[in-house]
Amino acid sequence: MGISRIEYHELLTLENKPLIKTQTIKSHIPTPTYADYRQGYVVRYFIQRINDNDALIYEVNETDYLRFSLDEFYNAVNIEWRLTGGEDAIKDSNAKSVKLGSKKMKNLIFYLVNYLQFSGY
Repeated sequence: MGISRIEYHELLTLENKPLIKTQTIKSHIPTPTYADYRQGYVVRYFIQRINDNDALIYEVNETDYLRFSLDEFYNAVNIEWRLTGGEDAIKDSNAKSVKLGSKKMKNLIFYLVNYLQFSGY
């Protein structure tokens, strides 16, 4: 038979205190600065639930990346994203960064498909 929704909720709480801690994820798309363009790259940060390779991937800011990287339920990866140079050099560099990041976060290769993002090409 199964348990009702109310019974399930009661199992997850104890005296109105959640037994399962959840974190709020706020997506963040970086806005490269003049300094980033002078440097030639920006660091991008990603997190994903660790127990599901098909879980959503979120791009987050550095602070959230550091917070989630300490959480045993999340996989966190960062990559250097090239901003400047020739079109082919940017594509090649970012493709390599994504491939490297995909070793830790399998589906990152499907999340980042525009290797010229932020480059002006």
